Amino acid sequence: MLEKASKLSRWSIRDIAVICAVVVLFFAAIGWASVVRASGGDMLQQHPLSLWTLIASSLLLVAVVSVIWWRNIDEAAREAHKWSWYWGGSAGLSGVMVLFLLVYMTGGSFGRDSIASAGFAGRELELGMATGVVLPVIGYAIAWVIWWWRRR
Repeated sequence: MLEKASKLSRWSIRDIAVICAVVVLFFAAIGWASVVRASGGDMLQQHPLSLWTLIASSLLLVAVVSVIWWRNIDEAAREAHKWSWYWGGSAGLSGVMVLFLLVYMTGGSFGRDSIASAGFAGRELELGMATGVVLPVIGYAIAWVIWWWRRR
């Protein structure tokens, strides 16, 4: 049993090789996208494959690193992350829902006024997407600290 526990905490050569291969793919996609962009090419219209390769390699990089990392952490860390995502992420999503309801109930004036005062006019889509991600991540981080603090 002790052998298995120590084996879990070590990264295998295969794990490192897979991560290196995906990182090379990711940076190759970034390099190609940078060349296209520097030459004045429109990635969405003229070179859509470049954009989709960059998106796919980014998602692949995150997925591979996440799976390998998850396999290599211990049970306490797994429980901390599961608990934090459930409680903290849920609380963050509740915050997103409150903001949505404020915008909806005021006919959009709360959103327009807040966005204009923050200097994000014209960037509503990006701000909405960021809000939907940032609040759950903040909630997760707070819950993660609470989980570890309670178990010290």
